[in-house]
Amino acid sequence: MKWKALVLTVLLCLPAAVARADVALDDVQVIAKSLGFLTAKPATPAKMAIVFAPEIEASKADADRLAAMLGGGFKEGSLTLEPLLVPVTQLDKLEGAGVVFVTTGLAAHHGAIFDSAKAKRLLTVSTDSSCVRAGRCVMSVASQPAVEILVNKQAADQSQVAFKAAFRMLIIEI
Repeated sequence: MKWKALVLTVLLCLPAAVARADVALDDVQVIAKSLGFLTAKPATPAKMAIVFAPEIEASKADADRLAAMLGGGFKEGSLTLEPLLVPVTQLDKLEGAGVVFVTTGLAAHHGAIFDSAKAKRLLTVSTDSSCVRAGRCVMSVASQPAVEILVNKQAADQSQVAFKAAFRMLIIEI
């Protein structure tokens, strides 16, 4: 437990760099480490449902990039994440996922994605903080220019997703 807090603290102290909107390997690492702080951790290997809209260029690019990073399995500690590409029109495919990643450009679909994930008690995460600020994602991460983890408490409560107290001290809760 202490090593997880230490690792996350180190991540939070990483030096600033050029800001970008694209999902990056550092973002995936932060997400994977954060999953270790869930009170009900997903079984491993865990499917990361990557929700995207094929017709939205930014969304499709995020999905392709994230799926490539996860590859045949992204290992972080004892957790392994595997990609599961889910078009926004096929949210019934969230069944069996351990976490839901909401790609960029899906603001018009945030409500439907959240409702579907909430019904399955899944953590919704994105690199798009507007999803969290709107209460339609539980968590957003940004690894650049500095690590920032936002958690919407109301969305977490509605989804019945809870984090350990040690993690809650390291996040910005809105």
